[in-house]
Amino acid sequence: MNFLCSLTKLFSIQSRVTSRYFSQSYFTPPTLIKPNSKSVSQISHKNSSKIPNGFFKITLRRSTIGLPLKLRRVVRALGLRRLQQTVYHSQTAYIAGMILKVKEILQVINVKKIPAPEERKKRAKKGYVIIKKHNSNL
Repeated sequence: MNFLCSLTKLFSIQSRVTSRYFSQSYFTPPTLIKPNSKSVSQISHKNSSKIPNGFFKITLRRSTIGLPLKLRRVVRALGLRRLQQTVYHSQTAYIAGMILKVKEILQVINVKKIPAPEERKKRAKKGYVIIKKHNSNL
């Protein structure tokens, strides 16, 4: 009887701890759920419908040569193929986690909006001017 009583107490303590742990989302503050309040699914849908505040401007600054295959795949999944290539992603927890995996080789800047292609930085002007092309029909 004593063993059964202690086992019941242990189970009730464990279930309270796990229910408290799993009722909270990692990115949202803890919420108390009352029996007569909204269901958990309605609360989570309310929090997930937030529009991101801005975008991440992500630039690949270092090479992925020598990195483990998993980290190279993270860089590819971000859409980065070449050095100095820049991509824009919305500010979500999923993208932030990917950035944290390979933060050492990226440059990340928060921007409010994605610039149009004509607004993006173009190549610098050449340091010389071609006056006349050489006639190659000699």
